Order: sequence, then structure tokens, then C-alpha cells
Amino acid sequence: MTKTLAQWGEHVQINISDRPIEAWWSCPFCNQTFNVAVRDTKEAGVLLAKLAFMDHMEEHHSEKIGDTRRSGKLQRDRSLSSKPKPKQDGV
Repeated sequence: MTKTLAQWGEHVQINISDRPIEAWWSCPFCNQTFNVAVRDTKEAGVLLAKLAFMDHMEEHHSEKIGDTRRSGKLQRDRSLSSKPKPKQDGV
């Protein structure tokens, strides 16, 4: 099943602890658990955990992301790979 990166981010289960404030989540595909230390509010922890989840999805499960406009990072990587290589002098 493919979803946009935003859709995956909306449906990830983020857990929050009180002291110290920590957010954690598990990848639905590889079952790896990730912890994010939070210094401010619980809301900030949820947002930070969602960003980390989206980065993980792009890096390890890009085939599950259906939208070709995934993120600036991925678009930048693709644009670099599609640029012609500069010609070398004397070749």
C-alpha cells in the first residue's frame, strides 16, 4: 500500500512519556523503535517524532510513498542524479 508521506505521518502512533519527556514510535514496516528526547512540550515531541518518522520512511521505505513530491531532500537527491556530468578537459 502506498500513501503520501503526509498520510503516513498522520497515521503513525506516537507515544509520550512525562518525565523526562520522551516521544517514541515504531516503524510499521521494519518494527524498529525510535526514541526522541523532548526538551519543551509534549506537542513539540509529537512533531519531532513525526519528522523523524518521515525521514525514516524516505530513507528506508521510499517504495511505500506514493507521492512523487515527497520532500525537498528527496527531490534534491533526484535532481542531482539527473544532472549531466561535467565534461573533463582533454577527454
